[in-house]
Amino acid sequence: MEPLIHFAIPFAILTMLGIRPKVAIPVSLLALVPDMDVFFGIHKWFLHSIIILIPLGIGLSIVFLLRRTGLRNYAPLGLLAMLSHPVLDVFWNYTPILWPVYGESIWINLGINLQAGSSLGIGHNVGVLTQPTSFEAFTTLDAPLVTGAGLIIFVLLVILPVLLMEIRGRRSWL
Repeated sequence: MEPLIHFAIPFAILTMLGIRPKVAIPVSLLALVPDMDVFFGIHKWFLHSIIILIPLGIGLSIVFLLRRTGLRNYAPLGLLAMLSHPVLDVFWNYTPILWPVYGESIWINLGINLQAGSSLGIGHNVGVLTQPTSFEAFTTLDAPLVTGAGLIIFVLLVILPVLLMEIRGRRSWL
């Protein structure tokens, strides 16, 4: 799944919960942390596992609480934003969401199709697929940064709500 969608979904949820965009933007950027594994040459590595992200996020939350920074109130939201990444990915493709506890990458494949022809029908594709988790360095990475669908989702979930806040005179959105 592309970065714009990974950012847009937590942002939309946070702003619907009343979190101002000034806070929702940096918190939602934490949803991109799992993709930092590409800088180590392996995509969908350990940062795509909730088993790794939960203690990492709790540890960071404790550091923020002990340092009494302004971020301490938002650390739990940051953890949820980071966790949203592998949760979304598991519906997109094989993801090592439970590694190292479970050695298989999981893909929850959901789909409903309309079949039209001489008769009308609805088909479905529902399944939990697994394959052995394999962390191998890539020589080239061919992954979308932006797609048309991702851009539309970003505009609808991020740009449009912020513009509407501005139009309605809620200038305190930042």
